[in-house]
This record gives sequence, C-alpha cells and structure tokens, in this order.
Amino acid sequence: MNSTEKISWKVAEFVKERGHKSVVCFDFFDTLVTRKVMPEYTKKIASRQLSTLFGKKISAHEFYKKRRSLEAEICAKNLAKGHDQEFNLIDLSRSLYLYLHDRAIIDAIDIDCTAFTEIFINVELTVERQVQQPSAILIELLKKLKDEDVKILLISDFYIPSNIFSRLLQHHGLDGVFERVFISCDYLRTKGSGRLYDLILRELDLKAKNLLMIGDNPHADKKMAEDNGLQSLLIDSTDNQDFYQKWEGEQQKNTTLQKQLVDIAGKENFVPFQEFSLIIWHFIRKLFEALRIDGVQDVFFLSREGEFLKALFVLYQERFFGQEVIRSHYLLVSRKSSYVASLDSLKNEKFEKLFNQYSHISPRDFLLSLNFTEYQSRKICAAVDIDYTTKIYNFAESSEYRTLRNNSVFQELYEQFRVEQRNNFTRYLMSFGVDFTQERLNIVDVGWKGSMQDNIFRILNENIEIAGYYIGLLGGGMSSETPLMQKTGILFSSLPKDEQFFSVYNNNRALFEMMLGASHGSAEGYFLSRSEVNRRDNGSLYGKYDGIHVAVAEAAEESELYVSKIQPLQEKIYSTFSRIGNCFFYNYQSDPPEDWFAAQHARMVFLPTKIEVEFFESLYHLENFGVFEFTTFYAGEKLSFRKRVSNLKAVISDPPLLEIGFWPPVILRHLGIGWYRSIDGWKRYQRVFGYRRLWCALRFF
Repeated sequence: MNSTEKISWKVAEFVKERGHKSVVCFDFFDTLVTRKVMPEYTKKIASRQLSTLFGKKISAHEFYKKRRSLEAEICAKNLAKGHDQEFNLIDLSRSLYLYLHDRAIIDAIDIDCTAFTEIFINVELTVERQVQQPSAILIELLKKLKDEDVKILLISDFYIPSNIFSRLLQHHGLDGVFERVFISCDYLRTKGSGRLYDLILRELDLKAKNLLMIGDNPHADKKMAEDNGLQSLLIDSTDNQDFYQKWEGEQQKNTTLQKQLVDIAGKENFVPFQEFSLIIWHFIRKLFEALRIDGVQDVFFLSREGEFLKALFVLYQERFFGQEVIRSHYLLVSRKSSYVASLDSLKNEKFEKLFNQYSHISPRDFLLSLNFTEYQSRKICAAVDIDYTTKIYNFAESSEYRTLRNNSVFQELYEQFRVEQRNNFTRYLMSFGVDFTQERLNIVDVGWKGSMQDNIFRILNENIEIAGYYIGLLGGGMSSETPLMQKTGILFSSLPKDEQFFSVYNNNRALFEMMLGASHGSAEGYFLSRSEVNRRDNGSLYGKYDGIHVAVAEAAEESELYVSKIQPLQEKIYSTFSRIGNCFFYNYQSDPPEDWFAAQHARMVFLPTKIEVEFFESLYHLENFGVFEFTTFYAGEKLSFRKRVSNLKAVISDPPLLEIGFWPPVILRHLGIGWYRSIDGWKRYQRVFGYRRLWCALRFF
C-alpha cells in the first residue's frame, strides 16, 4: 500500500468509526496545494510587482525588507496584547500605506488607503494563484468526502483573512466544499500554539476525538492537534522541502532567466524572427513602467498596430497584478482620418505637413489625403479639366493645385468635411469617458514621428496636453514647439540625439509595422449615419460610439495578408509573450540589461536567416496617405553576373548605399548579392557590440 492509498484508507477508517459525528480537517499549504517556489519567495515576487506599480520609487528589495519589518512589528504588538504571534494582511497593508505615504512614495490624492489595500490584495492573490499547484490526489479525496456528506473544515496558519482567502479556494474549484474555513489571522490564534484548535472546538461545540487533522507540519498539524485531543494524519512533505531547497539554489545562479528566455523565444518557437516576442515584451514592460512613473491612469492605443499592443498590455497587467491597473482603450485613427480633421480653414491652410513629406504627387493623391472619396475627387478634377492620376513635380507650386484651391466645389466640400470630421472625432474621443480636459491625453503607437499625435493636438485646438509613447521616435513633429506635447521613444529615439542602440532598433522599422498588423482596415472617418459609411471607398463599419459611426477601409489584399501570415504569427507571439511573462514573474534577481535585449533584436535585423528575409519579402503594405499604393519588398527579377559584380563593388566602396531603402538584406537581394548580408550584418553587429553578446548571433550559424 503506497502513501496515498494509506491516507485514503486511514481517513475511510476514521469516518467509518466516527460515523456522522466525524469531522475531517485539512491544512492548505503543502497539503492541498504546493508552491512552485519557496513559500517566503511569494512575498519577494509581490514586492517586485508593487515596486513596479509605484514607479520604482522604492526598490523591490527595500519593499520586501520593510514588509518583513512591519510584519514583525505587528506580530509583536499582537503578542503583547495576549494574542499569538500572527498578523493580518489588511493590518499590514495599512501600515505599508502609512510608510509609503510618509515618504512621498505614494500620494494620497492619487491613491487612498482603501485603494492601496485593494491593489495590495490583488497582487498578493495574483502571486499566490500563479505559484500554487493543487495536489490532485488530496483534492480528489476532499471532494469524495464532500459527496459522502462528511463534515470538512479547512484550518490554516496564514495571514490572508478568510473573506479574501475564499478567492484562492474559488481559483482551485474548492468554493463550497468546506463547512467552515478557519484562518489564523482572523482570530490571531494559530495551530502552532494550539489555541486555534481550542477556539474551533468551542465555537462549533465539537468533541476533539471526532476530529481528524490532516496536514504536513509535524508540530502544528500533528503534535498540537493531538495535544488538543484531535486525531492526526501527517502528510510526508519531504519531496516538497527538497524541491524548495533545490529551487532556492537555482535562483542564486543569475544566468537562469536569460537561458530560459532564449529557450522560449528561440529553440521552442520555430517561427521567423523568433526574438520578436522578447523585444515586444521588453517594450510593453518598459511602457508600463513609464506610464506608472508618469502617474497615467488611462491610455489610448492607436490603430492599427495598437490593436495587438493593447492585447499584450492587458495580458501583462493581468499576469502580474491581477487587474488592469492602467485602463487601456483602443482608438480608431489613422493619418488620413485625423489629418483632415486637424486642418484649418482653406484661407489659412497650406497643407505643409502633407507637402513636406510628399512633394511629388498627383491630384488624386492630394484629394484622397484630404479624405475625399474617389467619386468626389474624379468629379472635381473633371470639372476643372485636370488630369486625375498623373504625378506632378512639386505639386504645391503647380497650376493644378492652385486650380483646385480656387474651385468652389472643392472649397465647399473641404470646409464641410473638415468641420464635420473634427466635431465627430472629438465626440468619438469623448465617448470613452476619459476626462482629458482635466488630465492629459496619453496615447501609444508604434512610432516614428508622432504625426497622429500632432493631428489630434490640432483637432483639440492645441490646448489639451498630450503625451505620446512610442516603440521608436524620429525627429520631426510638434513636440519641441509646445510644452503641451510630449513624445517618448520607449525602445529608441533620435531626440535629442541618437541613443545607444538607435542603429539596432531603427534598422528595418517596417518589421514592427508588419508584425503588429491589425485584423481590420485603416480608419476612414467618423460619421453620424451608417449610410455615410457605406458611401466611403471600401467603407466598413467598425463600431458605433455615442452616435458616431467609425468607418474603416477594408482591402481584400490586406485581409488576406493578415489571415494567412500575420495572425498565425501573432498567435505564436501572444503565447510566447505569456511564457516570457512566467519567466519574469518568478525572477527576483536583476533583469537582463539593455544591451542583451538590443543584441536579440540585432540578430533579427543584422543577421537574419534566408528564410526570414524571404518571409519579409512576401509581405506588403498599403499606403493610404500621401500616396495610395501597395508597397512590396520583393526583390524582383534576377540580375546578370556582371551587374551583380558591379553592385558588389559599389556596396563595398560606398556602404551608405545600403541605408537607402527599407532594410539592407532586402536591398542586397535587389542588387543580386543577397549572400553579402552575413558579411554586412557581422560588421554592423560588431560596430555596436564588439565581441560582446556574440552568442546571440552565433546560435543561428
């Protein structure tokens, strides 16, 4: 008979002997559930999460140290009052709040004691849920006893009160199983002293001989139970204790985390650009920390890359904090939809933002950028006898442009649509219930110059503070023109000058745009009726918000690309992101440094595999502002040997040639010398890292 069968047999014998008077009592920790970490380590994990939540104004180590100190103080006070040496999580939370408030780590205006306690409890429960794993055999025994109408009690020495502890029971499917739950902190009486047993016997008017205590602690669950007249059944926890000791030893090796991350993102994740999950994890974590430091409570993720980023942001918060500490919203907006709403009256508008970026465009490009429909644009051009599609050098100085500006139909439609879109967008933004007139508007987007932030700022009459958080940021835009506009590049920025790893993250920015593709088309505009949406080119209704119909332009080619290539990748990224989160969740040591993450990204962009380059070339992108066409990355026809040799000489003698275009490996393929990407990539890699982090790249060769 094995140990499990022995436990079941002894319990059955006890119940048979005592009959309907029998009461079976279970311990919780290391009996019904075990932990994946050292028990005390759960507090360290929680301390790290709370340090992050409060902008790292207090380190995880300092938070944990103060927590332990306050626990000891509360226990000592309770002991002096005649109670056992025990503390309650609620009392601890209040003491921590006073400590943090007195040291200006938290502000009572932003968070009061009640709100702090709620956050503290949620983090504590989130950590416990993550680290606990049920003992299937004992849970099965527990439920069998329940089915047989045996009275069952839960008795645990623990600091989370029973009304909150019930959420852990619910997590394990044990709500409603126990007739009563006795947690030591509710009574400041413990099993360890024996006083909790005495209290239970008196409160329930039970005879001690009819109770069987099942637990793992030789003192609390066996000796003190028997001293109070109960029978006991000791669970052998040797394996658990051995695991905890081994686990603690592993944590002393600070290489464990990096090895786990590489295994998850690389060896176990057979997709192109395997490290992308790591990089996007790094961004989301740094984004959250930046938002917390800035005291942000609501943040808007801009379409379309924001769709997937928001999903990962929510996952990150739920995994680490058990709730959305920072509320996230998804805002349907594009350069096209926001541009026309941001414009001034025609007599004051010079369309500089459009012309500075797109100087050689056609009348069609110009009109569609102002969100005119194809039908309206063709009709206006036909009325003034202008060629609709021919690109014109320096369009802003052309006679065609002046003719359009002077056309009465153009003037009327422009003014009507400009005002309408500004009003409708503002109403749409207000529908989220975020009072950005009192607090600043916080937005997140992929990057690069923050043009949609500029547009929104103008729509809101340039008197609302807006902060933009981006994967990367390049020079340009309005941030330097007014203190009401702030822009932050989370991973990289050229402002005020190129940051240390700018050359890494800035290499192939299109990779971010493609991998973060959305399930829907680009935002087309904001309308008061469904019929207006239907009149738009490829118009489709995304949603209705406070009477505003938000339209997106659906293109079959984009939908096909998303379903066939992007969505499967994102599903992999989401799963890997979650597993990366698990690694960081259990880590109390220092995180990998910035250059480690940069090296992961450098492997993808400097030293891609042939499969990755070919995958990237299979992608395409629809431009819907300034120019309206598909951008492809495909290399095209093969070149002659002589031409390839000529191109190789040109690249060797003039390396900056490879900086003109989307991505050097693709440019090299276009030049017929794709094999040269490894040589060029190694040079780039060594310029940034020298021979540091060399293994990040070597593992692919």
